[in-house]
Amino acid sequence: MPYLLVIERGDAPPDKGECEMSNMPKLSNRAQRALDVLANGGEMVHRLERNGYTGREQFQTRFCTSADWGSVVKGLGFATRCELEKAGFHFRIAHRSSVATHYKLDTGASL
Repeated sequence: MPYLLVIERGDAPPDKGECEMSNMPKLSNRAQRALDVLANGGEMVHRLERNGYTGREQFQTRFCTSADWGSVVKGLGFATRCELEKAGFHFRIAHRSSVATHYKLDTGASL
């Protein structure tokens, strides 16, 4: 069963009884924060980055509030992506280039 996350500002949190009856998986605070970023129009980016000190290039997974380079949310990365995928959330490709792939949360995916 797919999980659909709807976050609206100003909503009161559900009481404890509603949380127990929900089919939402138990997620860490980082995963909850990543879902908040994705639900508010953010995206996950898997891109080639160069270390300024060593000059070594490697792919990194970042969660960004927009497509800008300076909009990275600290503390969220590959481990957060793996946790969300294990919990049943799916991502769709929003944009792709030779060095970066941008993903959005896929709300219409089925498990």
